Amino acid sequence: RYHSSATNAYDELQFALKTELFENRLIIETNFGVLNDNSTEMPFELIEGSFSYCPQKPPKYYDERSSKTFIYPSQPEISVETNGYLFTIYFEKHKKTEIHPAQGLVEIYNHTEHSEGNDLLEVEYHAPYKTLNVGESMSAWEVWRIEKQNDMEIKKIMSEEEYQNVLQRIDELMNAKKGTPEYEELQLLTDMVEDYEDSQCN
Repeated sequence: RYHSSATNAYDELQFALKTELFENRLIIETNFGVLNDNSTEMPFELIEGSFSYCPQKPPKYYDERSSKTFIYPSQPEISVETNGYLFTIYFEKHKKTEIHPAQGLVEIYNHTEHSEGNDLLEVEYHAPYKTLNVGESMSAWEVWRIEKQNDMEIKKIMSEEEYQNVLQRIDELMNAKKGTPEYEELQLLTDMVEDYEDSQCN
């Protein structure tokens, strides 16, 4: 998973979101665009299946840079890096038909001005768009996690014994619910097993 990092002199948040790619373009539509005549667009990049804004100050003949993007991601998570911390939002992945047709499952808004006080990165998860009758209800969930990046070392399986121990632990975690630490551990261990198995085939 790719996470962009701060590049400007002032400390910027940057956004990285895993997306589905087909022939080097998003197969689920995105809407890029500036929001008014005094604004120019924010640069962005697509690297290793991830979308990321690249925050920059506006040129002198514009008041601001402002861009908004709607994405339906392949994996239901958003990650933001700043000051050595990683902020991740995990959320429920709804069907595309359940989301408002003019939006996406994820909305990203990035704004900068010449002064730093109004710079903004906004990341949002959109729940299903539906009309509720009297007495009806709906629910959605999202989980926020903040962690130091130097605490996020991914260990490698170095022996057959470790491999078997990890497989046993995966079996214990198979019923873990999304958004829980146990589920995150399950995802991490699964990646470790895949890396080990790939290394044994080479």
